[in-house]
Amino acid sequence: MGDGYSGFSDVKEEDLEKYFIRAANEVEKEVNWRLDHGLSVGVESVISGDKYKQQVLNGPQCGYFSGMIYVALQSVDVAIRRVADLIHPLILGR
Repeated sequence: MGDGYSGFSDVKEEDLEKYFIRAANEVEKEVNWRLDHGLSVGVESVISGDKYKQQVLNGPQCGYFSGMIYVALQSVDVAIRRVADLIHPLILGR
């Protein structure tokens, strides 16, 4: 993981936030590079901000398709279980 950490569970909160921000910025750079070079790209995002807004708006005039898939879950409990199932193995370092 970096800086001597073996998994998410032993990372200090401020470091974890730093890693998440760095990862999000690296993904954004990769998306922009791929689009600039005419390559396909897919991104999973919670769309909590306008980070990819310009790419989506520019898509048609740049010759690429932008689409979104919205995942709706049956309940809050299902959402919580889904996150737990995805994150739990990461916390355990698997």
